[in-house]
Amino acid sequence: MAPIVKMYTLGHDFMQPAIHAGGLRYHGMAPQLSALYDAGLIEAVAVGQVDVFKAALLFSQTEGILPRRSRLMQFGQPLMKQIKQKN
Repeated sequence: MAPIVKMYTLGHDFMQPAIHAGGLRYHGMAPQLSALYDAGLIEAVAVGQVDVFKAALLFSQTEGILPRRSRLMQFGQPLMKQIKQKN
C-alpha cells in the first residue's frame, strides 16, 4: 500500500538501542502531526530517555501522579524546559 499523505519518519535504516525502554517503538509521526510540522505550526524536538524519566520523576513527586511510559514524552520536553529556565 502506498502512502497517501506525507509522513515524517526516522528513516528506514533507523535502529533503536536494545535497552530502549520508553514504550515508543513506532518510527514515524502521525500524518496529522506531520502536516502540522510541515506547515511550521509545531517544532520537532529530540529528547533523551534519561532526561524524560528525570522530568517524570519530578512530576510524580510534585503532583502525586505516576504517568504511564507512553505518555512521558508528551510532557517531558516542557518540564525539562521549565527546569532549565529556573536554574
